[in-house]
Amino acid sequence: MEPRRHLDGVATEPKPVPSQGIARRDALAVVHCQDYIASMDTAPRPDDRADTISPETEAERQARLAWEAEGIAAAEASLAAGFYVDADDIDAWIDSIGTDHELPPPPTRRR
Repeated sequence: MEPRRHLDGVATEPKPVPSQGIARRDALAVVHCQDYIASMDTAPRPDDRADTISPETEAERQARLAWEAEGIAAAEASLAAGFYVDADDIDAWIDSIGTDHELPPPPTRRR
């Protein structure tokens, strides 16, 4: 069996033939998933150019750090004032996302 080639020219190993117990639809889903994962490869290639990535300027870095510091200070002030969101409520909310019974974001409470 010859290796498959993706659009970027990277050869991959041939996909194994699924056993008789796996439905054709499931086998196609597995092959599609494997192809998708292989296409997401982000390893640098010889023709990649480092100058195409625009690093953050010093001014952008300083602005980002100031914005982060403001957010951290606001969060610490909320905690000091006794405001919090229960961790179990957050977990339940996150678990409900994408289900038929999505929960609203949990309420902020005060100690």
